[in-house]
Amino acid sequence: LGFLPHANRLVEALARLLARTAMGASKSPLENATPAHGALEDDMRRGPLLDEAVDADRTRKHRCNVRLCMWMGFAGTFFMQAATGPFLDIYMYKVSGSNRLVGAVESARGITQLLAAPALGMLADSVNRYQLARVQSLLRAIPVALLVYTIATDKHPLLYVAMPMLAVSSHLGDTVRQALLVDNIRDGPDRTKIISRGFSLRYVGLAAGPILQLVVLFCLGDLHGEGGDQSNGGWQLSALRVTLIAGCLSYLIGEPMCLFLKQVPPLVDPPAAAAP
Repeated sequence: LGFLPHANRLVEALARLLARTAMGASKSPLENATPAHGALEDDMRRGPLLDEAVDADRTRKHRCNVRLCMWMGFAGTFFMQAATGPFLDIYMYKVSGSNRLVGAVESARGITQLLAAPALGMLADSVNRYQLARVQSLLRAIPVALLVYTIATDKHPLLYVAMPMLAVSSHLGDTVRQALLVDNIRDGPDRTKIISRGFSLRYVGLAAGPILQLVVLFCLGDLHGEGGDQSNGGWQLSALRVTLIAGCLSYLIGEPMCLFLKQVPPLVDPPAAAAP
């Protein structure tokens, strides 16, 4: 009979266990799924940290886009001066024997760019600018390749097609890049300062393009134009071809950078506080 006290304690323990099980089963699934108070506090603390991480990532992307837009602005003006600067006019004069081709091609380029400007502005405001910048950078390879082919083969009538196409593409690229630059900077002193630096870089590109042409001519040994007919421009036609084609290849240092732009919502200034 000595085992009876132990049996009684065992029965009491089983009864308590069954009672606890019954109480747990009687709770609703919603009550069982309610998180603990500590878990709620963890979620509340984690929310601001996630917001800060998202803001930091967006800021990094905006800064990257600003640098890319400024570089592409410099590279675009550098390319236009290196590929279509004064030496292209000299080439057209030498290959045709008169200034008629020079005037006609330059007029066609200017008129086409003037007529296309309003439509290009509306296009930049109505579609996704990041996608438009990427498409423009890829399509610009067509007039560049056509210009290289024209210069290499001396088929100067193709200049009436290549130069207007290149002018329209360049104008669209400048318009989109300027809009993207503004989208990635908040209004205020920083925007003014960065836009001013961008224009300064473009002026540097205007000067650097002809310098590249002079460097190429120096490497070819025809810097002073002593190798050609002095009565017809001085420079040899072969040296001008190499110089202009080298300028066309400078397209590769700027336009492909559009592929690295990070698409983010434009920076919007916080609303001003209402006056009391």
